[in-house]
Amino acid sequence: MGTGGGLRFSLLNRKHTKLYFRPGYMYEYENEDSTQIINRHHRLSNYITLIIKEADKLRIYATVYYQPRLDDFSDYRISPALALENNLWKKLVLTLSGDVRYDTNPVLGVSKFTYTFTQGLGLRF
Repeated sequence: MGTGGGLRFSLLNRKHTKLYFRPGYMYEYENEDSTQIINRHHRLSNYITLIIKEADKLRIYATVYYQPRLDDFSDYRISPALALENNLWKKLVLTLSGDVRYDTNPVLGVSKFTYTFTQGLGLRF
């Protein structure tokens, strides 16, 4: 868990392609269970995002997060994420997404590599 913020900068802003960069700060705490706090850290929380929109049918979102600890840059997380949205019919959207996370110093019992893949249907207004 954590809290933080930063400013997002537009590096590219074209009709079908956008590129954003956000340097930021994050204060986090990690706990093994709901009663014991294990770690409290200050991290940079940076990301770069590429958004590609092909007409009204397909959208691609690619983001890479990089979160080093401010007092120990060898303790970091890096997480690439990809999402695809395809309009199936009028406002009905199919979404496929996945991300991989690598943490050099995860909480006890958590793998250095974690990943998620999801799919869903949604409505876009």
